[in-house]
Amino acid sequence: MITNDGINDVDEALLPDLNRDGIADGVIQPNGAIASPIATLGTLGDKDTDGSKDPYDALTGTVPGGATPPPGITPVKPSLVDPITGIVICTTDCDPDGDGILTPVDGLPITRGDALDTDGDGIPDLVDIDDDNDGILDTVEDAGCTPSSLTCDTDGDGIINSLDLDSDNDGINDVDEALLPDLNRDGIADGVIQPTGAIASPISTLGTLGDKDTDGNKDPYDALNGITPDGTTPPPGITPIKLGLVDPATGVVICTTNCDPDGDGILTPVDGLPITRGDAPDTDGDGIPDLVDIDDDNDGILDTVEDAGCTPSSLTCDTDGDGIINSLDLDSDNDGINDVGEALLPDLNRDGIADGVIQPNGAIASPISTLGTLGDKDTDGNKDPYDALTGTTPGGATPPLGITPVNPTLVNPITGIVICTANCDPDGDGILTPVDGLPTTRSDAESVSLLAKVWLQGALYGVNGTNTIMRDNLRSKGLIPLSSPYPGMGLPETIPTPATSAAVLDQATPANDAIVDWVYLELRDGNNPSNILKSRSALLQRDGDIVHIDGVSVVTFDKVSAGNYYVAVRHRNHLGVMSALPIALSSVPSVVDFCNGSTPAFNLDSTKAINKPFVVVDQGFALWAGNTLFDKNVIYRGNSNDANPIYQTILTDMGNTLGSASYKLEAYNTGDVNMDGETIFQGSGNDPQFIYQNIIVNHLGNVLQQEFFTIGEQLPL
Repeated sequence: MITNDGINDVDEALLPDLNRDGIADGVIQPNGAIASPIATLGTLGDKDTDGSKDPYDALTGTVPGGATPPPGITPVKPSLVDPITGIVICTTDCDPDGDGILTPVDGLPITRGDALDTDGDGIPDLVDIDDDNDGILDTVEDAGCTPSSLTCDTDGDGIINSLDLDSDNDGINDVDEALLPDLNRDGIADGVIQPTGAIASPISTLGTLGDKDTDGNKDPYDALNGITPDGTTPPPGITPIKLGLVDPATGVVICTTNCDPDGDGILTPVDGLPITRGDAPDTDGDGIPDLVDIDDDNDGILDTVEDAGCTPSSLTCDTDGDGIINSLDLDSDNDGINDVGEALLPDLNRDGIADGVIQPNGAIASPISTLGTLGDKDTDGNKDPYDALTGTTPGGATPPLGITPVNPTLVNPITGIVICTANCDPDGDGILTPVDGLPTTRSDAESVSLLAKVWLQGALYGVNGTNTIMRDNLRSKGLIPLSSPYPGMGLPETIPTPATSAAVLDQATPANDAIVDWVYLELRDGNNPSNILKSRSALLQRDGDIVHIDGVSVVTFDKVSAGNYYVAVRHRNHLGVMSALPIALSSVPSVVDFCNGSTPAFNLDSTKAINKPFVVVDQGFALWAGNTLFDKNVIYRGNSNDANPIYQTILTDMGNTLGSASYKLEAYNTGDVNMDGETIFQGSGNDPQFIYQNIIVNHLGNVLQQEFFTIGEQLPL
């Protein structure tokens, strides 16, 4: 018997073998076989019906004499000639090498490895339903010809449509003309390739493709798309998309006004490069082209609102006539005050760009979306960002009662009349005249910036290793409130902290920057650390960085002069910490790192072993956890102990209908010592155990391991 037929047994047994190595795909079981192997000879095929099963029949696919295959049988044979009889077996619609490519199309009929994969997605063209990965199924591309044909080649360039990324050779990729996403402009549709070889939602019927010039030819297969069949004038309301401004066939000019030859959304004659698609501008550099960006200058005011700064609303509205339209102008009325400031949006670095995370539509999370929400300080009907005389009456003399002018000069530039010299804010920096020494310079409002770092022990329980970061269970469970909890806990803010946004708290990546919780910051007198001068709340990231409410910016204390200050950080269920020495602060952010010891911590009396401002953790130094009473001590047993509030919280919670001490409360609660989002008094993962560990194990000053030992906060009164 001849057994070496060039076709692996696994293939002739019709078992999967994607890498063609002769080994069946599948997990090997303890008995040495795949999960569903061929277990009986009878289940194997016998293509030539000669009684010999295919894996053991070198003449499989031919009749026993080797002349002609039985009716309906496609031979699978390593040679086109029967090696015994010399008779030709099959030259048409046969598959000698079993690669699925039939003769005579198969250029190498006895070489199995020549199956094509045009788009390189690992799925051979034979079974790939979108051979070029342009998002249009091959059957649709075949239908680009009438009648439909597997060899349809619309542009006659020798590349059939199903393999051609620009089937009509008009310079616009098929994926674009099919209105499918292709961000990197490589002609390949964006999306995950399915086992079929296509994206999840491909173009599956010819009828779903567009026909911009309504001539019956679908856009990917119509080089004159956007013009009438005679190539002269586009139909009414039709915007041509054409490679050249001149019809290459007729030489007739197609369109020079309000056309889009390169399909980048910029119409002629505005488009300076009408046949170059890549010149779409991105004014604010946020990676979202102006064409689809709803806030082109990132000032926090939607373009539609800025267009409405003119009456009637206009895409080319230019309030100050400086040649820059409002939607691209950071100071639309040229009054020296950025639009973002006049819209009362945050802009800590005063660059005219609204603070906040840019959304996929090109705007911050909560932009100004209607003209009516903008202020009109002088009540003259013109909204502040588009009113250079904001803060004065229309005549420019005296501001209305109770109105504080915001104007770049103290003199009306039209009338020459002094507007206001007392209790006014010409530059909008919050410092009123005559106190403001530079009333027309907004940037003279003093402030200091701080980049503080701190570890919270509670968020590090269960986190081991020197290069690890805090857990963010409170954030991932949606328990962190949008507003700071500290004013409600008796800690006043001399600088009121606005609420953060859901978008900031929802941000899980990058992991280092995900939010852990709110913290409370204090600037204390450099000569008297008991004197708290300024205070505010901020957000804490997983890597220990303390940041502004936008989740990324440094923390700023406004209206604070540069100088030396003690810096303190406090948390709602940890003991606070303060720098041992005053730190020089200015508008340039100063690093205050309590995590690694580079910033020494204040100690009420360093000669006493019981005074430890930090607890030692794998990551460095952390604030002591367990201050559930939010006083100045952590105590496990005795008066004012921190375990009892956990017990009371659990027993009195309305959800604990059975009064169980092991009830789990999922909430934002000071009794949640390990900050996992669950307050538990008794049982697995209970919170009092962490207080006990700090008292008995972690504080080296408790040499007698007394349960009523007190860990005191190292802050001056």
